[in-house]
Amino acid sequence: MKLELSVLSLLSYETPYIPIQHEPIENSTMTEKNYSAYQQKVIKRFYENRDAIALQRASELVTELYLTQGAKRKKVWQSLEKNLEKAGVPAAQIDHLKQQDNPELVAKLLSQMV
Repeated sequence: MKLELSVLSLLSYETPYIPIQHEPIENSTMTEKNYSAYQQKVIKRFYENRDAIALQRASELVTELYLTQGAKRKKVWQSLEKNLEKAGVPAAQIDHLKQQDNPELVAKLLSQMV
């Protein structure tokens, strides 16, 4: 009987609600978001080299495209399509490459862009 009462009393115990006070969020620049100088440089270089990063990732995806089949191949094409868009390839050209489904054509395009 004692055990049942203690379990019931534990189950019915409610913790008090203590509101958390947050600082207001304002529109701010990168320097005001408390990023260190190093972090600011890393972020800046990322955005400066975004197209090169997309080309590198697209090259990796072409390798995967050679090796995959079926449903996985469709997923690789979707990722490749996004990375080619980021690299600045026109949408019509991407659609043509996707219709051809030939990794060699994509590899040739990427080698010309580099």
